[in-house]
Amino acid sequence: MTYNISMNKPAENFFLSYWRGELSLGASFWGIFVFLSIIVTGLLGISMDYVPEQISFALMTAFMIYTCVGMYQSNIKHESHGFITFILHLCVLSRFIKAVVFLFATITSF
Repeated sequence: MTYNISMNKPAENFFLSYWRGELSLGASFWGIFVFLSIIVTGLLGISMDYVPEQISFALMTAFMIYTCVGMYQSNIKHESHGFITFILHLCVLSRFIKAVVFLFATITSF
């Protein structure tokens, strides 16, 4: 039995379709990059009282890298290449720099 996994076929999973950049630019930015980030950051901030900070930092780093990749994919697949695209590239770059800082915080907290 063989499975044909094609990248041209749209993903059935919402989070996988975000990762591939298949969502609209508005849904990617406002839905995941902003709204879900607020929720995840809040939950991880609350969990730092109960979970070791290394785990919280590692989860936050992984989430930030996930949002950077998904937002970048949506941004480059978007038809318009104007000022909005430039601003979104800056947002992705700043989040990626923050992910690197969290990665170093995770490594140094051991």
